Amino acid sequence: MDTQIWHTVQPCTFCGNDRISGGGKRGVRPVAGLQSAVARLYRCILFMAPYWPAETIGYMPVMGPGALYMSYITGNVTNLRMPATVGTINSLGIKPNTDACHTMAIIACGASVITTVAIVAIGVVVAAPLSPVLNSPTLQPAFDYVVPALFGGLVAQTILKGKKQFGFYLVPLAVCLVCCYFTPISGAYYMLIAIAVS
Repeated sequence: MDTQIWHTVQPCTFCGNDRISGGGKRGVRPVAGLQSAVARLYRCILFMAPYWPAETIGYMPVMGPGALYMSYITGNVTNLRMPATVGTINSLGIKPNTDACHTMAIIACGASVITTVAIVAIGVVVAAPLSPVLNSPTLQPAFDYVVPALFGGLVAQTILKGKKQFGFYLVPLAVCLVCCYFTPISGAYYMLIAIAVS
């Protein structure tokens, strides 16, 4: 793969090409590899820099300092902690940036953390004895369809909610189908192409 394309697609990869991971091989000094890694780290920081203050500024009025601290310590703020907090606050009809809002945000984030830890613990305990069954060749085709099934369910739900914007979903779908059947592009890039087109 061309190194320029690789750096564009994955700016945070530190060992993405053989010039860095090879070190002394092929006549490249390790210092050059370190400089390249630092340059990639710099690109990654520049790419992510707008998100850091935006998340902090956007989350603080809803979550408050306590829930925000708990969310940053446990992780997955955008996917788990913030939706749990917003759902709780909306269902109770509490105004953002009030003491009641911040108190309920702490309770909602705490419940989300406990639920996440409990589900992961149950999954580990249950999956350990089932490992031979889950790795059997007869079940492998089912696991190949897990990601398309998840994306299909999410897209179908989104389309059904906004029926007027149905045409906007056809263009990325058409582009992905063309890329899938008529080009040698790897399937890993379909999502990037669909996002760029939409």
